Amino acid sequence: MIIGVAGTAKNTGKTTALCALIRSASAKGRLPGVTGIGYDGEERDNITLLPKPRITVFPGMLVSTAELCLAASTARLRVLKQTGVVTALGQVVIADVEEGGLVVVAGPNKTTDLSLVTREMQLRGSTDILVDGSLNRIAPMSVVQRVVFATGGARSIHPAVLAEETAAIESIFRNRESAGDYADVSGIRLVGKDVQLQCRASAFHGVDEIAEAMGHIPEGLKEIVLPGMVTMDGLALLRDRLQTVNPEGASVVFDNPFRILLSGEPVVVGRLLREFSRMSINVCYRRAIRLAAVTINPYYPAFDGTTYHAAYLDPAAVRAAVAGVLSTPVIDVLAEGAEALYSRCFAEG
Repeated sequence: MIIGVAGTAKNTGKTTALCALIRSASAKGRLPGVTGIGYDGEERDNITLLPKPRITVFPGMLVSTAELCLAASTARLRVLKQTGVVTALGQVVIADVEEGGLVVVAGPNKTTDLSLVTREMQLRGSTDILVDGSLNRIAPMSVVQRVVFATGGARSIHPAVLAEETAAIESIFRNRESAGDYADVSGIRLVGKDVQLQCRASAFHGVDEIAEAMGHIPEGLKEIVLPGMVTMDGLALLRDRLQTVNPEGASVVFDNPFRILLSGEPVVVGRLLREFSRMSINVCYRRAIRLAAVTINPYYPAFDGTTYHAAYLDPAAVRAAVAGVLSTPVIDVLAEGAEALYSRCFAEG
């Protein structure tokens, strides 16, 4: 099982959620591996200078991080493998935890590299891998099977705003996985009653790519496959063109929820996807990913004009607002404990 833990902003409790999963899994003898996207695990926030939760690991676990982070970790780590993946902090290595302690995680920032690293960790015995990430560097998370989003006061001090955004994120992840075989699809593909049209390969589907593809709509349109990332303007144009064609019952197949989440602000993206549904267009993914839980964190760094200091929202108000609009479990890790989050992430089915 590969589980991603992503924050909707800095200081929303992502590291707290990650550490909760590490503690619970380790206590049960599962000894998860840990890696990340980008850089995390530093002692103080680089902007606010306030203390941050640290990532604690236990003997027998595997950690994947950049070479220059090894000396900054208090855990004793034994390098098992140099992956060949290079970051600004050196090559990413896979290490065994010989003595527990704190680690600094700096991992791959590309999907192919993260896939390589997690595969190497699995080959060395990590049946469960936790991937540290955030909303602004989330594209490589497409390798995970389940994801936890952490939100809270550092994203917005208004519980209603947090509720609206997390509801939009949930709606994006709720769409099902398509049963089709898309291994050979590299560009936008349109499928009609008797014909398939495939446009030139592109990693991004913006206005130009969408306009070109929608200029060749086959009769009896049944399916549109968009394997790359779709820009917000491209998504809006696709909606407009489909309204003109009005192919009731057709499917739009995106690559995965993370690709769509990167199109723009979650609330706006979620609104556009709901418009597809109202048009009787089925939205699905080449690879669906399960939203396992949303965690809330009332803490936020408040600025008094000179320095930052720790401030807190009413945790009950935040939880009530977010839980009131979601079907996904909403967990306050500090109040409810690590086991509540662990059970949701590692539940069967």
